[in-house]
Amino acid sequence: MRRGGRRSAREGVPTRRVARGGVVGRRRDLREGRECAGLADEPHGLDVREAHVQAGEISPKRLQVSRQGDVPTAEGSEYRAAVGRRMILLPPGDPDPAETARRDVELVAVWENGVVGIAGWSDEGWKAVHLAGEHPEVERLVLLATPVDEDADVPEIAAKTLLLFGTDDERTGSRAARWWKKQIPHARIEMSPGRGHDLLLPMWPRVLRHLAPGTLR
Repeated sequence: MRRGGRRSAREGVPTRRVARGGVVGRRRDLREGRECAGLADEPHGLDVREAHVQAGEISPKRLQVSRQGDVPTAEGSEYRAAVGRRMILLPPGDPDPAETARRDVELVAVWENGVVGIAGWSDEGWKAVHLAGEHPEVERLVLLATPVDEDADVPEIAAKTLLLFGTDDERTGSRAARWWKKQIPHARIEMSPGRGHDLLLPMWPRVLRHLAPGTLR
């Protein structure tokens, strides 16, 4: 081995280490004709893009890598794995397991690493709001028929939010929808004609479309 690098037996080009944890990259500077490639052999699957970040080739502000189990993901849909998107539903359960599976969604009852979306129905919507406020990494939030509480503080919500209410819901309805819109100005309101308070089952496909867009199979 020569100082400053080693030679590939197959390709006959010098290589050098560019990242820790067993990640070896071969980089090509097109102007100088050097080869650029990346090899990841870290046991837990360190993303090759991380090697480029560490090598100074990609700005950390443009690529913020997170993990969903052992699957490397990144902020932004272009790098997020569509399989097994982890969501919290409150109250816990699964209104339509077949539809949930079609969206490749994994429902969990409590907060854990990798959760990217939260939905809450009725009074449980308040728990969903506070979870989304505590965890800015949550990307999407759905509130279904969540009642108003004038004395409660609503945390700042960064997640893309959908407000679902029934036009015939005497407990919430359009009044509650308008109240929540004032608390979360960027939220989208959708009123369900002729429906009352029990929205979770009939509106579950719409909830999944918001929480996991582009994952239908």
